Amino acid sequence: MTTTESGTSSREADIEAIKQVIADFQYAHANQLVDEYMSLFKKDAIATMAGGKVLLGHDELIGHVRTAYARKSEGVSTYELVHLQFIRPDVAAVKLHQVHTSDTDDDLRNEGTPLWILTREEDGRWWLAATQNTPVLKD
Repeated sequence: MTTTESGTSSREADIEAIKQVIADFQYAHANQLVDEYMSLFKKDAIATMAGGKVLLGHDELIGHVRTAYARKSEGVSTYELVHLQFIRPDVAAVKLHQVHTSDTDDDLRNEGTPLWILTREEDGRWWLAATQNTPVLKD
């Protein structure tokens, strides 16, 4: 993982908090926990899914998540932090490497390259403000 900082203040606590958001996202997604998943997003978040579907705000996102989780998809996705750049002290761009695997079907393995924008709000908490997931094409 690489980190690019703007400003001179220490970012260790922010970096750890952002890593925790990633871990919480991965856990909630793997266990299909709608409320926990949604608790990571700002109410006015923008999400573009791997297939290109754009979701604007909490209501559209939660509807999509509930529908997706109802399908009980096979496999699990992992998210590795590749790059973290502080755009401002309270805004971070996070580049991830996503791998979706299945214990029973190697054809279900695929990769993505998400880009997340997180904002630190007045309460000090980091929130997902915008997410974009781009699939990595197989050779």
